[in-house]
Amino acid sequence: MRSKVRGLKPAPSARFLIGWCGEAAAPDWRRARSGRESHKMAALGSPLRTLRGLLRELRHASAQAGRPYRDTPACQHVISAFRAHRVTSEKFCRAQQELHFQAATYLCLLRSVREHLALHQEYHGKGERSPEEVAGLVGFRLPQQPGGKGWDS
Repeated sequence: MRSKVRGLKPAPSARFLIGWCGEAAAPDWRRARSGRESHKMAALGSPLRTLRGLLRELRHASAQAGRPYRDTPACQHVISAFRAHRVTSEKFCRAQQELHFQAATYLCLLRSVREHLALHQEYHGKGERSPEEVAGLVGFRLPQQPGGKGWDS
């Protein structure tokens, strides 16, 4: 399978954009899912990274409650579950992968809830706002009125 342009193959990262070896167009994500593309999942990454992310989110959640996160039952359960499902000498450990998938899903939920609350607090209606506050909220600055001789205040 060679490309039609001088027989060159695109880099692996570019295959997503121009298709496999330049012969087929990139998949249209708006079309109904069919074929191999629908069964691909994002890589979960390292279980240790997921555990650290979960503990970080639990720390954020318990900081609002005002108690140490290590003492919470959720933290103790997560740590004990990860210890119980460590990688063994088996080549394919389905229980460990299921735990990792559930932990990654729960991490996504905790992170999304925290970010949603932060956005809600920032943009929630606070009554009437001045034009300067509204401009600052969307990232604009209002022009300054020049002062000095001949200008009314």
